[in-house]
Parts: sequence; structure tokens; C-alpha cells
Amino acid sequence: MSIVEPQTQADPAMKGSLTYTRITGKALAKALIDEKGYNVVDFPSENTLINMLNRMGYNLKRVLKS
Repeated sequence: MSIVEPQTQADPAMKGSLTYTRITGKALAKALIDEKGYNVVDFPSENTLINMLNRMGYNLKRVLKS
């Protein structure tokens, strides 16, 4: 997904195949509407978008400062 990939990073400990993203469901919905021209009326909820990201292997996680 071209919107999610720039906001994605791999597991820093390299202990698994998890991929973390910094984009939220609300931000993803806004980007799809603004950048891809999706119609607001036919759009899924933020929770549905988050579930779709999780099924695709992306997990929302805050980036911790060291």
C-alpha cells in the first residue's frame, strides 16, 4: 500500500516478522480520501481500516525515543 509503506518499519529486534506502522486509521482514511480520491459516503470506518492493516501484517506502534 503506497500510503502505508513510507510510515513503516520492521521489528528493530529482528525477533519476528512483524512490521510496525506509524499511521493511524484516521490518518489513513484522510490520506485515501485526499490522495486517492475515494468517496466519503462509501468509505469504511476507522476500525475497519485498522483491522485491514492488521490482516495485511501491519501493527500500529509508537516509535520510542532512545
